[in-house]
Amino acid sequence: MTGSFERTESKDAEAFQQYLDRKGIVARIRRSRGRDIDAACGQLANKNAAVPKVVPPLRSE
Repeated sequence: MTGSFERTESKDAEAFQQYLDRKGIVARIRRSRGRDIDAACGQLANKNAAVPKVVPPLRSE
């Protein structure tokens, strides 16, 4: 599958974290929050917001 990604199952991520822990490697699992409101990296997106208009700069003559 080139170019596509899928979410890892929680049980698989936890099993991998435990494996790393047994090897002495500290690993953290990021918990996703805000998927239902399109939050990403602390940013909130509003799907229904109007797209701002780009106004060209005034020309000086």
